[in-house]
Amino acid sequence: MNHPPSLILTAREEAAARMIYESERVHGELIYGSPQPSWEEATEGSRRSCRYLVGKAKGSFEDFYAFTTLAERQAGMNVPDMNGDSERVRGCRMQYHIAQHFLQVEDIAG
Repeated sequence: MNHPPSLILTAREEAAARMIYESERVHGELIYGSPQPSWEEATEGSRRSCRYLVGKAKGSFEDFYAFTTLAERQAGMNVPDMNGDSERVRGCRMQYHIAQHFLQVEDIAG
């Protein structure tokens, strides 16, 4: 599988992307009441989006949140303040912290 250089991930980064996807999948099942595709069944675009989020999570939460809300802000939509307590902000914080955890976890195998 050929990815652009910015999407070539370590095993740790790939695990973080997969966990972000799984959190979204479970959330989707709760909202829609029907099974959502597994990581293996997901489109390459869905997997690529999660991989890209992991790359963005290497920076600050402020930058991560700005990126994840960019399309809404460009469309003129109201976006919750990143310091607020909304479902949108909590979801972004969860994704950010999942990625941060996997990026910072020590390699127990070696």
